[in-house]
Amino acid sequence: MSNTPLADDIAALQTLVPHLASEVGSEPSEEWISCADLVRPGRALESFLAGLDAEIPDRIVAASVLVQGYALRILGSSLALWLVTGRMPSADAANIRLMTMGGLPARIAWVDPTVAGVAPQDARVDIELRDESELFDWYRADAFDRHLDPFIEAVRGEVRVGRDLLWGNVGAAIGSAFQSLDAARPQRERKAFRAIATRALARLPHDIHRRGSFFELDGDRGGWFWERRSCCLVYQCDPDRQKCDACSLLRPGERRARFANAASAP
Repeated sequence: MSNTPLADDIAALQTLVPHLASEVGSEPSEEWISCADLVRPGRALESFLAGLDAEIPDRIVAASVLVQGYALRILGSSLALWLVTGRMPSADAANIRLMTMGGLPARIAWVDPTVAGVAPQDARVDIELRDESELFDWYRADAFDRHLDPFIEAVRGEVRVGRDLLWGNVGAAIGSAFQSLDAARPQRERKAFRAIATRALARLPHDIHRRGSFFELDGDRGGWFWERRSCCLVYQCDPDRQKCDACSLLRPGERRARFANAASAP
């Protein structure tokens, strides 16, 4: 990993939440897909979806799973980096390469290690922005206008799947990343962290902060759990029709009982 502020930030995030690990730089190869090739219908996206056929034969469910995993890697990782360090890399599709495992997004690499942040709050930034509002204007242009928006429309060009379902999955992916970060923090830091994370959600487009909500479970074994407002449909491919803990199709009491069980698990 290169010696840059972004490399240091990735290491700090990986210590807290290992599954959000990423890296700086990657040479073009068969195992790394340029995200710039996935934001438009074509052979690269077709192959990406086809890679899921063996595991998820229903193309609508496959598209749902793909978008949620993709959003976790792209948006979950970039926003988590900001929440941990106050800096974020460009999430423009041209700046990210993706590695898959079992057909699903597994790891990303940032091509350019340039990071943005609010100055003079942080001297180790390449792009100095005046305040948090301006920082998120910059982030939305890269991460959404030039990446997630065209990616989701490209997926919908290949598969007839609802736009709201996919944006609900984006919200769930971000919620999952924030939930993991919250769990990694000492109890005394969680209130302040949740306030900042909630503010970040409200700055994102497509009403992402309304695609679900966080449920706070109090106590030493408590937690911060994302409750979906739309279903990802994955249960339709499960022989037992099991729904995920955050599923909108569960009654609130059952969903929260599952959260409590998860929080009390060793």
